[in-house]
Amino acid sequence: MSDATPQPSDGLTTNGSAHPSSAEGGFSTQASPGTSPPTSDIPRPRKIVASPLPPASPSRAGRISSQAQSLFTDVKEWTELRAELLKVEVKDAVSQRVNEVQAQVSTQVKQKVVPLVLVAILGLFFLIFASHALANGLTELVHPGFAYLIVALLYGVPALIIAIRFKMRMDREARLKRAMVGELVPEEPSES
Repeated sequence: MSDATPQPSDGLTTNGSAHPSSAEGGFSTQASPGTSPPTSDIPRPRKIVASPLPPASPSRAGRISSQAQSLFTDVKEWTELRAELLKVEVKDAVSQRVNEVQAQVSTQVKQKVVPLVLVAILGLFFLIFASHALANGLTELVHPGFAYLIVALLYGVPALIIAIRFKMRMDREARLKRAMVGELVPEEPSES
């Protein structure tokens, strides 16, 4: 058996000197006398690293305090996230309801307003042609200028009556508003 094979070491090399790896309980790879030692046997300085002391265990009150603080932070974050979720849900519900209302209004507009507009347009054409026919019919009895004047008065007199009634109603509402404001504002005592 040759000395170049690794063998358990008792801390001494074949020449009786202390082997650097023997302190670690390793194998000696020392070559026979007269051969150069392998490069792995060159002693290298070891770094001595002081092991850090374990952190001092906090007291029971300190642990409870830190856990309570952590719990408080978690609950605070949870409530903030829950509030954000509620905001998003409310926005979604409102936008969904708005879309439903818009769809209903659109349907109602199509069902009610469109026929009303068509009736109004057809009614206007009827009124124009009926008025023209009436004026042409009156030309048989009176001068054509007077015939068209009579037809114009048929529209003008009711329009004048409606305008006068509207003006009277607006004046009455203005007087009521002034009276209501006068009741709300206290009168200043007069010095006599």
